[in-house]
Amino acid sequence: MSLPQCDSQGQVYFSINAPTGTSTLNGGIAYQANGSMCTTPTPGANDVWNGGIRCSPTGQVVVGDGIPPARPYVYNGGLPFDKRDGSLIRQVDVVPAASDPYVGEIRVGPLGGVYFTTAAPP
Repeated sequence: MSLPQCDSQGQVYFSINAPTGTSTLNGGIAYQANGSMCTTPTPGANDVWNGGIRCSPTGQVVVGDGIPPARPYVYNGGLPFDKRDGSLIRQVDVVPAASDPYVGEIRVGPLGGVYFTTAAPP
């Protein structure tokens, strides 16, 4: 399985505040057994940087909604991050526009960030 797992529209399968006791690390990022990425909306004092991605000490990706004044974002590898705290900008359960670009298999909206889905991976 390729991680992060994405649906056919390029939305990343994820879990908010996933229980880290049931997750495993892949490249320093925590994933649930079903392949959904573990995330947290709360930056912490002990967070680490993994390839330019802010993660909790247990591997959860720190995410945010990118509400103003987060814009303009900073980009790393084509993915948008909040310029203030380094959290990955995401939008949840929003259907991507056909014109939105892909970064690898991940779909990115020009204003809302990385598309995430709460649906369970197949």
